[in-house]
Amino acid sequence: MRIRSSIFVLCLAAVLALPGVAYAAKATKDTTSTYALDFTLPTAGKSGCMVCHGDPNLVKVAGEVTSTIFVSVQQLDSSAHKADLCTGCHLDFAYTAPHDNVKGTTDWKSVAKLSCKNCKDHKPQFTEYTAGAHSPAGKPGEAAAVTLAARRATGKPLQVPLCGDCHSSHSIPSKEDTAARAVYRSRGVQICGGCHTVQANNYNDYYHGAAYQQGAADAPTCWDCHGTHLVLPTSDRRSMVNERNLVDTCGQDGCHVNVDEDFLVYAKFIHGRTQMVASNPIRKFYDSARIGIEGVFKTIGSWFGRG
Repeated sequence: MRIRSSIFVLCLAAVLALPGVAYAAKATKDTTSTYALDFTLPTAGKSGCMVCHGDPNLVKVAGEVTSTIFVSVQQLDSSAHKADLCTGCHLDFAYTAPHDNVKGTTDWKSVAKLSCKNCKDHKPQFTEYTAGAHSPAGKPGEAAAVTLAARRATGKPLQVPLCGDCHSSHSIPSKEDTAARAVYRSRGVQICGGCHTVQANNYNDYYHGAAYQQGAADAPTCWDCHGTHLVLPTSDRRSMVNERNLVDTCGQDGCHVNVDEDFLVYAKFIHGRTQMVASNPIRKFYDSARIGIEGVFKTIGSWFGRG
């Protein structure tokens, strides 16, 4: 009887102690945990992230805007980065979800778009990128506000494209995927035109722009003439489109042969066709005459309409 009573007392004490143990465990977790989030992903790889992002119905609601955050596994598996971990680019997402550490900000997009710099395969390209006109960086130790003020004072754009803005995100094609690379190339003017609207609209000369717009595979896209990662302003003596270097640029493999100074007279027509045609005195006379004749016919037509 005493043994049974002792066992009963011990069990009762254990049951009464459980809430205290649970509370202590919870308190310890809350005060020492780095991430106060709902659950931990099973892995940093795609199998962990795709638990949520593999759902086509997954969306994010911000005010009245609803946007999808679904990621296609098929798209990832056909990209150049199919063997990479998601957190290789999304460095600030770590192993936890939901991602409260980036809630209410868009900084995570910039982190992902610039994560190429962390890959050894892309170091040369990133070095060129940061030395060119598209570099987001200011001088070492310079505050962001000072950098923006300097860019504004020199006429440089305040917002510069990051790697992901030009190369996209989950669908970056591999070098071996020639069909996908051809599609990407065909979108060159559209990609660069997102910032350089005037230049994209003026790329309509007969031999380059018009041919490119018609889908000619041998017509140059933006980076064939302006460079890929080391893009420099025309005034820079190192720029591919600086007048000192146009002979080499126009005479590069796959382009023109026997390029000389006389040949380069046409160069200003590539982005200047619209303006040059509009300033032609014969064209001005033609446009004025056409407008006048159209006005006469409209007047005569209105007379008959009244009758």
